[in-house]
Amino acid sequence: MSLPDALVADALALARTHAPDAATTSRTAVLGLAGGPGSGKSTLATALAAAVTTSGVEAVALPMDGFHLSNAELERRHLADRKGSPETFDCEGLAAILDAIRQPSGAAVWAPAYSRELHEPVRSAIEVGPRVGLVIVEGNWLGLDAGEWLGVRARLDALWFLDVPWEVCRERLVTRRVATGREDVAARTWVDSVDAENYWLAQNSSRLADRLITL
Repeated sequence: MSLPDALVADALALARTHAPDAATTSRTAVLGLAGGPGSGKSTLATALAAAVTTSGVEAVALPMDGFHLSNAELERRHLADRKGSPETFDCEGLAAILDAIRQPSGAAVWAPAYSRELHEPVRSAIEVGPRVGLVIVEGNWLGLDAGEWLGVRARLDALWFLDVPWEVCRERLVTRRVATGREDVAARTWVDSVDAENYWLAQNSSRLADRLITL
């Protein structure tokens, strides 16, 4: 993925403001990357982390999807048909991980990831080592102006929003749902209901972002 030079430069500047040093008096910077489902957040976060690391500051991409509630817990809460909505994430767990990342303790922090094969979060799958200068956390709800999500926003040093038209996101999402096992009709039904609602809710949260990105 080709990145605008300005994005890489600004991410580097944010990282270098807090980059860990020998005295461990500094901390890891946290950059939030929000956007609707299908907007390309994961691709951008991964590419940006690689570019920052190549430029001399170690960076890690941290997908918010790892903080999905388990399928068993979603069933218990009668939220299985809402998976991906704000209430289906462990917001408190995400905030706790961000607190640990921001603490200059000199120890590694282990965060969960999401398995698209298992359709479940996997514990301790992503290592954020003590020399990491920038964590790029990406997800739909990082700028949501509601409840516990405001606490997550407060833990971000900056929030960027990836603004992509719904029509583009919709086709990506249908393709993704089919690729992970849904029949075409079922995929489109899910995308046009749950994903569409989540997209517009995420778009409404873009006002809390420090920067809008269009690629």
